[in-house]
Amino acid sequence: MHSANHEIAAKHGLRKSGNRHTGPCPKCGGSKDSDKFVLFTDGGFRCFACGFKGDRIKWLREMDGMSCREAHDAEGKDCSPSCPNYGPCRNGEPVKRRPRSVRPQVGGRPDGLAELTAAHPGSAWSAWAGKLVEKARQALTREPEEIRWLESRGIGTAQVDQYQLGWLAHDLRVDRRELGLPLEEGKERLWVPGGLVIPIFDGHGELHRLRIRRTPAAREKFLSDRKYVWIKGSGNLPMVLRPSGSIRGAVIVEAELDAMAVAAAHGEVLVVALGTVAGGIDAGLRAELEECPVILVALDADPARDGKLGAGPAAVKRWRRSFRQARFWPMPAGKDPGDFVRDHGGDLRQWVESGLPPVVACPPPICQDRSLSPEQRSPGNGGGDFFPSSALPLDDIEAFAELLRTESGAVWYGRAPHGELVVRFRRDADTLDAFMRRGQITRIMYGGGAVADFLERLPRGRYIGADALIQLQSEVTDAA
Repeated sequence: MHSANHEIAAKHGLRKSGNRHTGPCPKCGGSKDSDKFVLFTDGGFRCFACGFKGDRIKWLREMDGMSCREAHDAEGKDCSPSCPNYGPCRNGEPVKRRPRSVRPQVGGRPDGLAELTAAHPGSAWSAWAGKLVEKARQALTREPEEIRWLESRGIGTAQVDQYQLGWLAHDLRVDRRELGLPLEEGKERLWVPGGLVIPIFDGHGELHRLRIRRTPAAREKFLSDRKYVWIKGSGNLPMVLRPSGSIRGAVIVEAELDAMAVAAAHGEVLVVALGTVAGGIDAGLRAELEECPVILVALDADPARDGKLGAGPAAVKRWRRSFRQARFWPMPAGKDPGDFVRDHGGDLRQWVESGLPPVVACPPPICQDRSLSPEQRSPGNGGGDFFPSSALPLDDIEAFAELLRTESGAVWYGRAPHGELVVRFRRDADTLDAFMRRGQITRIMYGGGAVADFLERLPRGRYIGADALIQLQSEVTDAA
């Protein structure tokens, strides 16, 4: 018997029946006495009502949200021509397979983020969805409890209006043909669950996707593990919230509501909501992210129940492999940004700000003018407000180097003509003390003191660690 069968049976209320498990279908539901769904000993499954069937790989993809590659890795299998998903791998996107070579990879890494090809909704679906969003927006104004819940997670009334959130009080069944959608498994109607309506717009302001957050009461009745439902016919691009002014960095989250809370808290970051930790990005978004000084990856990175690498940690690794400036930036408390605000009274702006200034341009006329006192020099914009400038060793290079050593950091001074200072850390900050030390480091770098002045004289185009920094200081002192 497959090792995951007992866990699946316990989660979905299946009963032991000989060598198999039977019960209600995790997809289409049913009473607790139902036996229409069968889980076979090898991990395969079949529902004799809705036709949901497949092997263990399909279960991981459909129910756990994994890509084809992740599902095969979880099962310890290779995605070979014998796999039924070999052609339409990664949720329908063909895999580009190349023969193995001893030559180094050129371009992207094979284990990096999946690249999406934009799929846009049809005109009939867009017209219907636009009307639904408008009605749902009006309905949400009559739901004070839901508005209070949103506010508790950092989404105020201004964000509710800005992102056109809405409320659908009951489930709908819509004729697929009216939406320009094909029949699916013989079903003529599309299920649209009741709940919080979350529209996602593309870069041109056009409605691109619809996602609905189901109510706890609805989930108790059936499909308890389906908190969010994508409405069929939607596009496939993630939500991207761009600030109106300059972009100092990017924040990557899973859920759209978390993205709204982060964007509301900090107006100088580009925020991306993937919808799922394993979600990919399109070429346009990739180009935008490559221009960001830092990418804070705030995905849920809890391990799987069996102790193996879960979908979250695997996704974080892909981001760090795909972008040199990406770093894992977990919540100081709580599972996600919304929980951090609601359950722990967290300050999202401070959390984002403390990770932002790995790249900040230092204007030479200010940093090099020794006639100005440290209090008159530019304090910079990054590193958060953990400490006042007077509490920082702005003129003590050895103290700065010790902070850098503690956090396994290295400083890089960009090539001309941009002259950008960068700090990169070799490990993730997993404690509040680590966040605070990194806030100190960035404030010292851009604080206008002797340390900032010295950093401008670093060799350009390479990283300098704490020991090399002290050695360079000694050489400069000896030369003087």
